[in-house]
Amino acid sequence: MNGKQKINILTILVLLMSIALCRAEHGWEYVSSFRQQMYPAGFIFTSEDEGWIGNYYSPGVRHILNGGENYEIVGVPGISSMDIFFVDPDTGWVVGDYGFIVKTCDGGESWDVQHRGDFGIEEMEYPIEFRDIEFINSNEGWAVGGYGIYDFDFNLFLGQIIVHTTDGGENWEVQWGHQWTPQNADLEVLGIPVSVTIADEQRIIVGLSYGVDIERPLFLASENNGERWRFYDGIPCQSTKFVYKGDGVFLGLGSYNNTPYLFTSENYWESWEVIYTSDSLTHFLPRNFAKTNDSLSWVACANAFAEGNVILQSVDDGESWQELYFDDEIGHPLVIYSPQENLTYALFYKELFEYDLYKYDITNDVGASFNDNHSFLPEITLFAAYPNPFNSTVTIRVIADSPVYSSLKIGIFDCMGRLINNLDDLGNSNGNSHTFIWDGANSAGLPAVTGAYFGLVHSAEKKLGVVKLNYHK
Repeated sequence: MNGKQKINILTILVLLMSIALCRAEHGWEYVSSFRQQMYPAGFIFTSEDEGWIGNYYSPGVRHILNGGENYEIVGVPGISSMDIFFVDPDTGWVVGDYGFIVKTCDGGESWDVQHRGDFGIEEMEYPIEFRDIEFINSNEGWAVGGYGIYDFDFNLFLGQIIVHTTDGGENWEVQWGHQWTPQNADLEVLGIPVSVTIADEQRIIVGLSYGVDIERPLFLASENNGERWRFYDGIPCQSTKFVYKGDGVFLGLGSYNNTPYLFTSENYWESWEVIYTSDSLTHFLPRNFAKTNDSLSWVACANAFAEGNVILQSVDDGESWQELYFDDEIGHPLVIYSPQENLTYALFYKELFEYDLYKYDITNDVGASFNDNHSFLPEITLFAAYPNPFNSTVTIRVIADSPVYSSLKIGIFDCMGRLINNLDDLGNSNGNSHTFIWDGANSAGLPAVTGAYFGLVHSAEKKLGVVKLNYHK
């Protein structure tokens, strides 16, 4: 390949990259649209290319194919599908109203009803509506939800239900069935379970939704595999979702007085600390959390009534958060999910029964495609980047095929594509060989956060290639 051909190839790559970036906002790129009578309830990917969306309004689920380029409607027994959970690409469950729990063992080709009905609960006027389901393995899991009880004045009081299985759903037992009557109704605990999060085989936490803001929000938790449940307080708002991050650390998502809150506990759920709130984001409800990699995290904030469409973003593993505002034409982010490191999907609501799927791919942010190690044009060769991952310094050696590129630099970019440092060539006896060392610091000399970074090799004339670096301090 001669020099002119190489330049033409590079020009084409740069043009294609520019077109792709023009279609993106904050790095999020449009994938496809859903034009169906549905309201998303449950959103999960079982691989990079395959996922599922529940439907609150009608039976059936949406099966996402080819990374969102296509989808099909799959019939599932029941009235609605409130949540979906898969332990592997073949084995998954859907829960919904009227006490339905259904399971697939063949990747959604067929679905079998494991349970329907009221679990023998008396005085139930409104049937069970399961809101969430989660399994710790293919055998053990929990499903949570609520049901209605009416008094003689036709006032609705909510009941809570938590069910548990140890045999993959063949049998379910009620571990918690709390209900109210007009005599014992208590607004402090009048909440329906809407989420279940498993920390380990013993610790499970359940978030409650109240419908009204209350002064003493509570949640349910168990420290003994669900044998005993109790109410806990100490959270700043009604919680709709908890995320377990490991080592006893929980992240909570919720709202109070129409204000969003993110809060965390480092001792399971004994004490909580607010890490984000904003009075300017009224009527925004944090819906769910996704973690792209060790540094980059997201929270979808749904709001179909106020101006502004927001996703919260953290580039320091949740220590701080910033608001990313999206154009009104994109819509409101409803749900978000990361099927693998460096890739995240989000579903946006545009208008009634119209939804758009977007994706965030870190490897597109700095304008190059990557494999596990590097991606270079034929004009340069990566000799070594070692150690990688690194926690102190990393040495990068580059060999230029042409002596024209006698002066090379490497720009270090974070996972959002922002330049944080420039590395100078340390020189070598061979004019075509270039050596660079990065100490994990930014241009101000401050240490960078743990995570993935990208080194863009370039000369004064052109960009030549990119190497991925993994920094663990």
